[in-house]
Amino acid sequence: MFRSLSYFLLLGCIPAVLVAQSAQFPNNTTIESCQSIQSGDWNNPAIWSCNHVPTPNDQVVLNIGHRITISSPDAQAQKLIYQGGTLQLSESGRVFIGASVVSPVIYRIRAGQQYSDQNPLVFTHKTTLTFSATFNESAIYTTRLPENQSDINKLYGFSDCNTHHSLASARFGWNWRDNALRIYAYCYVNGQRIAQELGIAQLNVANDYQIILSESAYTFIFLGKQTVIARGCTTVESTQRYLLYPYFGGDETAPHDITIAITEK
Repeated sequence: MFRSLSYFLLLGCIPAVLVAQSAQFPNNTTIESCQSIQSGDWNNPAIWSCNHVPTPNDQVVLNIGHRITISSPDAQAQKLIYQGGTLQLSESGRVFIGASVVSPVIYRIRAGQQYSDQNPLVFTHKTTLTFSATFNESAIYTTRLPENQSDINKLYGFSDCNTHHSLASARFGWNWRDNALRIYAYCYVNGQRIAQELGIAQLNVANDYQIILSESAYTFIFLGKQTVIARGCTTVESTQRYLLYPYFGGDETAPHDITIAITEK
């Protein structure tokens, strides 16, 4: 039998809440392109091909290997396109895209840890979770014990069935095995763990991931392929579903700092 989510909250199993912001911008008729030409601060014109700080009229492209840092609350663009680059926001940093807030989050799992440094409690009413994720070379690792190399690390997903995620949840997982970054569907159904390999992700490339929840199943979509795993309950609409974040392990802690950029769509 499932225990209620409130039971686990009372035990202090899940940390505190994150609040997002939003803003409005006027319609624009001319869209220009600003591509990153090197890493640096968003407000530095020298890092952009357009030779100016991006405006609400600009389509911004983050090119491979470039890390763009946003430390101000007023960065703007018409559209943001990931081409292998990453966006790092400080605590006060925000980027406004059209009429919505896009907050790509850089998750870091520190050496010797399992949880990422950003692990807020955020409830979601979504029944479809869509996001992009970019791994860099920090995803390459060797476990202390060879048998743990196949352990599945966690990427992103949500709890389910109005209970703790160790009883019911759906998320993507990953590991570095046989010189490849392997992606998995990773679920708990009635407390039983179910995992299925979905494909291989390339380093420094933003791939799209999607989980669709229906009455009977979770549908995972990665690289255009659908994988269906049966659920343990039939509840679809819920206010008790919470997000799950990057986590290393498995049985071991992270052997070095691991960085993953995730943008929820």
